[in-house]
Amino acid sequence: MYPIRKMTLSIVCLLTISLLTSISTSALAQPDGANTEETPVLFPGEASESSIPELRLRIKKLVQELQIKRRNSEQEDNSGTLPVPKNTGENTGISPTPEAPSISADPLTPEPPITPAVPQAPDTSKVSASSPDDSSNTSEKSNTELAAPGQFEVDEESAQRALERTLVQSGALLLQSGQIDLETSLSLARNQQSVPAFINTDTGLLAASEEHRDSTLGAAFHLRIGLPFESQLELGLPYKYIDSTSITRVGFQAASQRSTYDDGIGDIVIGMAKTLLKEKGRRPDLIARLSWDADNGDTNKQEGSRGIGSGHNELSGSLTVTKRQDPLIFTGNLRYEYAKSKHNTQPGESIGLTIGTVLAASPETSIRLALNQTFISETKVNHQKVIGSERVIASLSLGASSVLNRGSFLNASVDMGLTEEATDYSLNIAYIKRFTGLFSSR
Repeated sequence: MYPIRKMTLSIVCLLTISLLTSISTSALAQPDGANTEETPVLFPGEASESSIPELRLRIKKLVQELQIKRRNSEQEDNSGTLPVPKNTGENTGISPTPEAPSISADPLTPEPPITPAVPQAPDTSKVSASSPDDSSNTSEKSNTELAAPGQFEVDEESAQRALERTLVQSGALLLQSGQIDLETSLSLARNQQSVPAFINTDTGLLAASEEHRDSTLGAAFHLRIGLPFESQLELGLPYKYIDSTSITRVGFQAASQRSTYDDGIGDIVIGMAKTLLKEKGRRPDLIARLSWDADNGDTNKQEGSRGIGSGHNELSGSLTVTKRQDPLIFTGNLRYEYAKSKHNTQPGESIGLTIGTVLAASPETSIRLALNQTFISETKVNHQKVIGSERVIASLSLGASSVLNRGSFLNASVDMGLTEEATDYSLNIAYIKRFTGLFSSR
């Protein structure tokens, strides 16, 4: 708008000057009163008979020069570096002010018509890299990338926390020297079995079946203390409440039913574990463990009940192998248990095998899947094997663990029996609190 306004003002000024000059010249009279002719005002070097056409040519020339100036100015703006406008939502661009037009020395020479210049879009590729908006755009891009799905920043300590504590709780990893884990757990187990039996009637012996239903509610306290030389002391103290029901059936009809219950402290378990090998290359971690299961739970056993403890002193040893393959950790456990004879009864030796894996589902959550199998040989009474007393106990364990805060950990698991001798199902919830400072840490 500014160049057009200036061009219009220049044309108006030229017309006004020409008109005023012509009027002033015609109004002057000679002193002798002779008739005088109006003499038009001429520019230097111009002929009087062509004053009007020349004025028109001059105005046309002025308009053309203004258009040329405007076109050159726009081309210079487009070819130069454009400043980056701030993101204010308003268009603040102003066309550059053209210079004052200069009058050609030869106004009579006609010039070809001039095509108006077409404005060009600014070249954004030439924006300076040091503009303030560039840094803000970079910051916004960085924030967008961090907020993208599946992307988050975690520190290495947080990423290892849940995985490490799950391995410690399952016995596949030992505590560092000076660390203490105090675990409190609650469990609910349900088991139902049917065995053949005989009952005496007035007509003699009748074949029957005896169904045993056991519901066990347990609470346990486990203490793990990390010792020097990559060793660990373990202590377990369980408490159980067992509700047992036995139903004798003849055919499809129940002939008798009796119920008993027991509650009290179960067998105390004391153990010691030691790391034999540390994982390096293809070599896995190897942990050896030796445990003693005391026969203290048997003292609370009532006649006809299932009992609180195993009823025998038991010595067991195990080897645990751990191999990391991020984000999975594979574990394997091989154990052997021997029970001491009591009351001329020798329980069968047992060999157990557990194969499992732990998955780091998130920095503070892990999932554990394990298959447990135990093979128990025949029981001996008076040094004679009881035929059919051997058992195979298998179960599938599925658990999830989560870190509540730096010192607290929660684990939930469910065991599902796969064989008839195994417990039908067992649900366990454990809360672990960690303390440090007993010994100097490594």
